[in-house]
Amino acid sequence: REQLCDALSLVPPRKRHNEESWLFWTKKEQLKSMTESRFPKCLSEEELDSTYDLRKDIDFSFLLHRFSEMTGILFSDSIINYKTGEYLRINWGDIKGLESRVSYMGIIDEVEAKLNYLLSQKRKAQNNMRIIVPEDLSVLIGAEHKIAKVVGSTLFKYFDTYYYWGAILYEIGAAEGNLTKILKSISILQTSYRKAHNFMKNYKQQVGKALKL
Repeated sequence: REQLCDALSLVPPRKRHNEESWLFWTKKEQLKSMTESRFPKCLSEEELDSTYDLRKDIDFSFLLHRFSEMTGILFSDSIINYKTGEYLRINWGDIKGLESRVSYMGIIDEVEAKLNYLLSQKRKAQNNMRIIVPEDLSVLIGAEHKIAKVVGSTLFKYFDTYYYWGAILYEIGAAEGNLTKILKSISILQTSYRKAHNFMKNYKQQVGKALKL
């Protein structure tokens, strides 16, 4: 609990009241380096500058809500109602308890893979290219390994997971000129379509039953 309080209190304030907090959000070797290692080229040159404070681009009120929802950690009302820009210090008494959450161990790998794909598409569009920029190839190969591992080891397989897997593999195949990977990606995308179709069919049936009650 003490470690959690210290870690979350690195978030605000925006002003340079707290040297440790300031360095965490501005120094390239800290948060910026960790972010770039997971999501290459997601930060601009301006954002990478050691004087640029990343906190100005983040809605911390939303961040705290999402953190609570994903982890099950229950905060006091003063923390839940926190307004971005105010000074924040989280104390032991602000952590009220812990709710159980369904375990989905592959969520981090899946989210990282999806975000790296979306970033590659953004750069492809910015450069007006038909295939991904060369430096994104190794990033997407790593993303494909991660999301394939999720599909192979996770009980819950959603249609959008298959969609991103197929889309990532297609981009790799197109960049490498590898027809085998392109054909496999098409097969995966077809699986995504079938799963999406079945999902909507079941959803409509459930809604129909609910309306009859």
